[in-house]
Amino acid sequence: LVVALILVVGALVRHFINRHDAGDEWKSYGWSIPVAAVALLAAIIVTAERPKLDLSAVGPVSETRVLAITATHCVSCHAARPTHPGISEAPKGVALETIADLRRHAQLVTQHAVTTNAMPLGNETNMTDKERAELGAFLAAAR
Repeated sequence: LVVALILVVGALVRHFINRHDAGDEWKSYGWSIPVAAVALLAAIIVTAERPKLDLSAVGPVSETRVLAITATHCVSCHAARPTHPGISEAPKGVALETIADLRRHAQLVTQHAVTTNAMPLGNETNMTDKERAELGAFLAAAR
């Protein structure tokens, strides 16, 4: 998305310069700079740093709670037998069905589900920041 927005900005600015140099009327190409500005602003917003989750604000998290979070948001893909359509085996071989699985893959889960919000992919299951913080707090305590 970011690359596409930057390509659009570049193309619009180049269009503006070409039309200006060709001596075209302002009204035929003047729209390109405001549109480029909006696309650039969108790229800035998309890439803006998000506030980090405060894991210290989360109290102790039980294994039952963590397994409920992973059952809701992770296990449909990250299981020995995934139930998500189109996924026949756990991505990267990472199954997250048990506490032992979570401890074994704690670094990856923290990186992808807590720190960067890359998982669940596209936040398909609507994982909340509270759930991410709980998962992160549990994994930090488990180390």
